[in-house]
Amino acid sequence: MFERPHHQRIAHVLASLDGPLLREHGCLFGGGTCIALRYGEYRESVDMDFLVSDAAGYRELRQQLTSTNGIN
Repeated sequence: MFERPHHQRIAHVLASLDGPLLREHGCLFGGGTCIALRYGEYRESVDMDFLVSDAAGYRELRQQLTSTNGIN
């Protein structure tokens, strides 16, 4: 899918996330890495940015991430 090993690892992490749960809480993958992957790896990007559209969604995700079970 992607040529750069780091981008392959990012794609693997993204594929392992619970997309419906993130979407339900208004959380989206964005930023420079998202753009680089979307437009043909025109540059290497090494971080993953997530945007959450409202405080309540962020709060709920944070609580789930820091709970004993975390997000599976």
